[in-house]
Amino acid sequence: MKPLRLARRLTIHAILLAGCAAFAMPFLWLVSTSAKQNDELAVFPPRWVPRIPWHSDRSPFVDGAACDAMKAPGQLDERTWGRLRPAIEDALWTRVRETLPAERLADIEAMADQEQFRPQIVRGLWLQIQELVPERIWKEAAGDAATLAPRDSPLVAFIDLTVTPQMTSHAAEGIIRTFGIGAIAVRDVRNAVIPMENPSGWQAQGVAALSPDQIEGEKCQRLTYDLRQADGFPLAQTFRLPVALDAGAAARDTTAGAGGDTADSGAASDGGAPSARALAVQAIDIPIHCDNSWHRAAITLETGGKVYRGERPFWLDIRSWQVAELVFRTPTYRNSRAIILRPDAGAATDVADPHDYRLTLALEKSGSFLTAFDKYIYSYRWALRYIAFDQQLRNTVILVVLNVLGQLFACSLVAYAFARLNFYGRGFLFGLLLATMMLPGQVTMIPQFVLWKSLGWYNTLRPLWVPAWFGSAFFIFLLRQFFMTIPKELEDAAKIDGCGFFGIYWRIMLPLAAPAMATVAIFSFMGAWNEFVQPLVYLSDERLFPLSIGLNQFRQDNSAEWGMLMAASTLMMLPVIAVFFFCQRYFIQGVTLTGLKG
Repeated sequence: MKPLRLARRLTIHAILLAGCAAFAMPFLWLVSTSAKQNDELAVFPPRWVPRIPWHSDRSPFVDGAACDAMKAPGQLDERTWGRLRPAIEDALWTRVRETLPAERLADIEAMADQEQFRPQIVRGLWLQIQELVPERIWKEAAGDAATLAPRDSPLVAFIDLTVTPQMTSHAAEGIIRTFGIGAIAVRDVRNAVIPMENPSGWQAQGVAALSPDQIEGEKCQRLTYDLRQADGFPLAQTFRLPVALDAGAAARDTTAGAGGDTADSGAASDGGAPSARALAVQAIDIPIHCDNSWHRAAITLETGGKVYRGERPFWLDIRSWQVAELVFRTPTYRNSRAIILRPDAGAATDVADPHDYRLTLALEKSGSFLTAFDKYIYSYRWALRYIAFDQQLRNTVILVVLNVLGQLFACSLVAYAFARLNFYGRGFLFGLLLATMMLPGQVTMIPQFVLWKSLGWYNTLRPLWVPAWFGSAFFIFLLRQFFMTIPKELEDAAKIDGCGFFGIYWRIMLPLAAPAMATVAIFSFMGAWNEFVQPLVYLSDERLFPLSIGLNQFRQDNSAEWGMLMAASTLMMLPVIAVFFFCQRYFIQGVTLTGLKG
């Protein structure tokens, strides 16, 4: 009997755990997607676990995580694939040595993680080749695997004939990570480039060296560095502009309210010379080809005896060209990756001339743990930057607190009256209350909107929380049914002790109704937290938006950024999951309406 009982319990627990895993899968996929980059999302079959970034202290380097290990194609069984794979890898590597230029191979042999080059480029070539293999070759390779030597397989012969220098170069570009930096551009308020005088070009110091190169068709300086013996190094460039930075800032501020007469967008003030406003420095653009190393660069600008520092570092977080935009005031739009330069009052510089500029990128080393951490929170960092999360979270918390308090107070008071007080028409009024549950929200939406607008409450938070203080039919019904289960003897004893109706409600009913009250609070919290239609109808000021509207606005502006969208959705879901997790015991007790406990 005991083994049968134990087996029954184990079966029940296994079913429950399987159900928990099934229901948790969407949330786990949401979290894992938020830690991925765009190139990880465009793969099939999809991956559950985000890729760990390849860490390297040297650049250029071979990314050891660029290509997954070679797997048996669907046209070959595992046994045949295990027999042919070594020959396929040797054939691919032979074609690499034959088609890749000698100088390119020499560069690769000198770079970091060179031992990763052969397996990675072979995998990259195989991804291209297996899409081109005809069905006839697959069948011949599978049929002749037992009789022919692996090197004589038709599949190996097809590889020898198919791999081209273009395919090899494409595979090499996909696994080699290179840092390059281009010529900077200084833009004025018209978005026109301000000509620079005596630009020095980028200069590297310490463990880094620069050389002229061309990366992805763009002329630049390729940076070679080795951070095994140092924690960082500076890249610096000096140049001269016909306008001082402070004068340009003053021109931007003073001409904004001049009605457009003092300095137009492109007018010349004297003999065709650009006006002060036209030459005002608006931004500095630095083209950077990132090497996906996740190291970070602190940016500093020195001019006129002052030092300006970037409010955040620039992360080498991708493997393509990216423009580091430096601005001197907060952008008017949130979805901007511009780096704001702030004056550092405590710093000194030897660049005293206001027309001379020195721009410095101080590259700082990131360890393997920090590299992985930066990669996994990448989407969260930018989602929080694009969304006014602090302001919208404050609005959401205000609405949630007021809605929960209003529902708890109003619904419990009305439910107590229907459950314990005898008054004329109680049954009819309770039935009328339940009848309101049959009306869809869409039916009452327009009359309610007209009512709140006539009160002058449009574009305020009041229509989103004031109705909660008038109660909800479902919650009143739920609490009324719970109050009906409380023994009347407790109420009679309280009356004998001199307790009034409100005292009985406050001292007897509410403490005993804690499970039901917790259920009402949880449902009210989830409803107010996720409410979307009501804020969309009543609010037009972005400063009043809750998180639900902010998330929808973020989705419209960044529909292609799935990682950031999943990160924002995760941030919005976490409070709901936490509340339900910590209050699930009260939730279950309230739903089952078990009444008094001993």
